[in-house]
Amino acid sequence: MPKMLTISDIQALNRSAFYRFVISESGVIIFGYEDNIMTLSNGKRQNLTSDGIEIAPHSALNNYQPVIAAGKIYYNHEIKKLTELSNYSGHFKPDSSSLVIAKIFFHHQFRELSDHIYLKPYSMKELQTIFPIKLN
Repeated sequence: MPKMLTISDIQALNRSAFYRFVISESGVIIFGYEDNIMTLSNGKRQNLTSDGIEIAPHSALNNYQPVIAAGKIYYNHEIKKLTELSNYSGHFKPDSSSLVIAKIFFHHQFRELSDHIYLKPYSMKELQTIFPIKLN
């Protein structure tokens, strides 16, 4: 069965890594392990952590219910901060404006961990239609 994570679980893992997240309609941030597709000896592919824990897709993190935002967050163990926020989710396919919403939720719920978060949109072109910026 896939394992959901809390921020305490992530901190206890003592490693820098990306984690999946969703924000439920009630505002709860739910974390999960990031992809790690492994090919088994019988040729089947399975999405497991190196410890053999099944990885939940974004949709399963909130029990297949609608979400406010979804994507990936990077936890930097060296500085003990959440540092990079992406809207990449193959299931929910959130638009880039959800990044701003997600950053607000992360800052509100994990203020001491989220003061170094920068936004990394999955699609820069889409972000430019929401927040026009000029690239050199």
